[in-house]
Amino acid sequence: MLRQIIQALPVPTDERILCGLENAEDAAVYQVDENKALILSIDVITPIVDDPYTFGAIAAANALSDIFAMGGDGVASLSFISTPSDIPTEITAEMMRGAGELALANAAPILGGHSVEGKDLYLGLAVIGQSHPKKLLTNDGLKENLALILTKPIGTGTLTTAVKNDAIDVAKIKNAVLGMQQT
Repeated sequence: MLRQIIQALPVPTDERILCGLENAEDAAVYQVDENKALILSIDVITPIVDDPYTFGAIAAANALSDIFAMGGDGVASLSFISTPSDIPTEITAEMMRGAGELALANAAPILGGHSVEGKDLYLGLAVIGQSHPKKLLTNDGLKENLALILTKPIGTGTLTTAVKNDAIDVAKIKNAVLGMQQT
């Protein structure tokens, strides 16, 4: 179904688009000049921890990781938040503070954004990053015998799902939660 939706998009022919829809990258890349390419991504998640500040930081780290995975540095971000009407403003503000502080610490400050009232809670960032066009890391750039370096713990989605289903206490995944906030 997703493939059909993506195939409905018109295909741009601009040669400055270095990465678009065709390679299953987490971000798109647009070459500005011979020394600079912009890396563009958006990532939105649902809460995976109860603490609003921590959730905000995790949402920001999740979005920024798309830029970093392609070898880029942060430039700026825009936030997106969907909140049900019964969530107190103080909680929403704390989520945004967590996202904002982490984005600012990673040189991609939140400069604006959009909020909606929705049935479910979502938080994410549209992030702009930059890199030299020849230093991009892409999915098709992998070569045999290259080292794979994991910078975050794997399996955090499984652990947070277990917490949501009361199969494990959140205190037992403290290190995973800390890892999800790393950039």
